[in-house]
Amino acid sequence: MAGLPWSALPLALAAAIYPPAILVLLVLLAREPVRPRALAYLAGAALMTVGVGILGVTVLHGTKLAGAENHGQLSGAADVAIGAVLLAFAAVVQRRPPRAARTSEASGWQRRLLGRPATAFVLGAAMYAPSPLYIAALKTVADAGLSGAGDAVWVLLLSACVLLFVEIPVAAALVWPQQTREHLAGLDRLLKRHARLVVVAACAAAGAYMLVRGFARLL
Repeated sequence: MAGLPWSALPLALAAAIYPPAILVLLVLLAREPVRPRALAYLAGAALMTVGVGILGVTVLHGTKLAGAENHGQLSGAADVAIGAVLLAFAAVVQRRPPRAARTSEASGWQRRLLGRPATAFVLGAAMYAPSPLYIAALKTVADAGLSGAGDAVWVLLLSACVLLFVEIPVAAALVWPQQTREHLAGLDRLLKRHARLVVVAACAAAGAYMLVRGFARLL
């Protein structure tokens, strides 16, 4: 066993910074009743994140891409590949021209569609399809060589980190819907100004970390 995979936590926390998911949540919480849509959105996001996490760690073990399986070359190559993807993503985001200002206001047909809990559930699952940062975190857990129960606990912990920007607003919206909408709108405005810098920095740092770790295993 390689020890507990604490380095997976900052990767998962970086994956939590996802401005589009906050924008969708703002639209879903725009009118009453809040509870069905908010819980459905969280349920869809949680199902996707936990399900992909369990599947991802299982596949990494099964394909011998996890470092704890004594296949250091394969594991190192996987780390390098993930690191390269993260650095490429950071470069694409950095070079992408600024987008037009977004709005959290939805048209009439969008409000009717988004008013359905089933739509909120599907949106939650779609918005939280696995990102390179989350895959890097899962790879770190798989490298630790934990038991099946240990893997499951860490996947749940990572999922809780990835979903922070859904869990906290949804819990708050159930009690203080109006105040939560106002705070989310403020967070959305903040992210519009700084999201590019934060995402690029997080992906570049994580990519460099994965590359260094990968090459260390290959050499």
